[in-house]
Amino acid sequence: MASIVETLTAGRIDVFFLLGSNILSSFSDASALERSFERVGLVVAYDIFMNESIRRIADLILPGTIWLEELGLKDTATHIYLMERALQPEGEARPLMRILRDLAGPLAIENFFPWQDEEAYLNTLLTPQRTNEGGSLTLEQLRQCGGIWQKSRLSHVAYPDHHFHTPSGKVEFWSERAQKVGLSPLPSYTPSQDRTGARYPLQFRQGRTITAFHAFYDEGRALPSLARANLEPELWIHPLDAQQRGIVTNCHIQVYNERGSIRTKAKVSEELQPGVVWMRDGWFGVNSLTSGNPVLSPQASDIVDPYMLPGGQTAFDALVEVRKI
Repeated sequence: MASIVETLTAGRIDVFFLLGSNILSSFSDASALERSFERVGLVVAYDIFMNESIRRIADLILPGTIWLEELGLKDTATHIYLMERALQPEGEARPLMRILRDLAGPLAIENFFPWQDEEAYLNTLLTPQRTNEGGSLTLEQLRQCGGIWQKSRLSHVAYPDHHFHTPSGKVEFWSERAQKVGLSPLPSYTPSQDRTGARYPLQFRQGRTITAFHAFYDEGRALPSLARANLEPELWIHPLDAQQRGIVTNCHIQVYNERGSIRTKAKVSEELQPGVVWMRDGWFGVNSLTSGNPVLSPQASDIVDPYMLPGGQTAFDALVEVRKI
């Protein structure tokens, strides 16, 4: 994330594709990010619902297809599931892969999609899965199995041989690799470096709920069943912090810091620690509060498995103050 924002801010991007991403709701330091899009010549959005990013920065909107309109695979930790095409796309909606393939030709990007069709592409993805006969699994065989396949050579116990993906092959509490790139060799807690005294005394945290996933489906409001459970943003605050500010449940408040602010309703709750406030993520404006500083330096990122912890991830750290409106 940090490198994407850096490239945008430097004005090095002419065309930007938003491929199912509500970027202004999901990226940190969103106010600064939105300003950086003024330097992009063309912003194209591909999605199945409108969202705040599309409304604010997109120049061209392409209707996307949903998974029922495509042939694909669902890959979980233990199984692979075949997703057959059940519906034809409505109107001019096209699968994303087709759009990118159609662009690759005029742009002379060779071997972008070196397969004859989607089925050949999916067969390649299935190659590591071995059948009882020793051959590679194919779509046709997956269909014969009812569309469900337990992954080959999968152990239900992690690291059953007790050999771990570390230089020593052991669990490493002391990491010489971390020490070489300037990190603590032992797990440690680093307090926020942008503390500004008493101006912003509350630690801001955000997370998911069962009725919403990040900023998908226009922040949970595009589908009526989800919208009923996601009426408006709500900030949880401990009774001690609420009492100091004259805040009660359901009163309107402003959450702010040096980066931005958001208006929301309050929910006073003892489920938080004093000094901490919490909100469901995905609401537009939430990430106007958060820091876009990278979690790790580029050197430290190189030693981290990107599938375990993406080194390019931003901090999403924030110290805030809350006042009653």
